[in-house]
Amino acid sequence: MELYHDGVRLGALTRYFYETPWASAWLIADDPATVAHYAAICAFHTWFEQLPDDLPDAEADARYEQELATRGLDEPMLEAYWRPWVVVMPNGERREISLPYVEPDGYCTWRW
Repeated sequence: MELYHDGVRLGALTRYFYETPWASAWLIADDPATVAHYAAICAFHTWFEQLPDDLPDAEADARYEQELATRGLDEPMLEAYWRPWVVVMPNGERREISLPYVEPDGYCTWRW
């Protein structure tokens, strides 16, 4: 299987496993920086979900910007993550998937 994001091939998916409702596999990326890039975005989303809701806006904004900078990310990168994700099956069938969660070791989880 192959993983594509916004029409660009990211690499091959190996050791595929499916347990309703989650699919998983390891991404063997064409570019070694790919896994680190998407893992940073996923980790940022996890961090953001845990940001306290009761912070003053200025403090929340400052923390947000600091966390983006620490992870080497920017807003266009976060926005691009929401563009279409597709898995191409061995028979050539293209299947859209939910936003995958990518871990630093290349392990990915998603829903069909």
